[in-house]
Amino acid sequence: MTLHFTLDEIPAASPELIWELPAIGASLGAAAVDEAAMVASASTATSTSQAEPDWKKFGLWAVLLLSVVFLAAMAFSLLRKSFEKS
Repeated sequence: MTLHFTLDEIPAASPELIWELPAIGASLGAAAVDEAAMVASASTATSTSQAEPDWKKFGLWAVLLLSVVFLAAMAFSLLRKSFEKS
């Protein structure tokens, strides 16, 4: 998809400003990534995640299983009461 605009459709645009854009971009400089810092932070993150268990995951599974047990107990109780009445 290609968008086409004229200078009249863009607010605060003038031909002088359009010709200055490459100079503005060149004066900003280039972005650089410090690869040594990325490797150090990645190795630290993997070593801490492997050393500690995921307590949030264990907690959520425990809550889920307890909820299922509680629901089964309620269902069993209702089923037993329905047999006592009849």
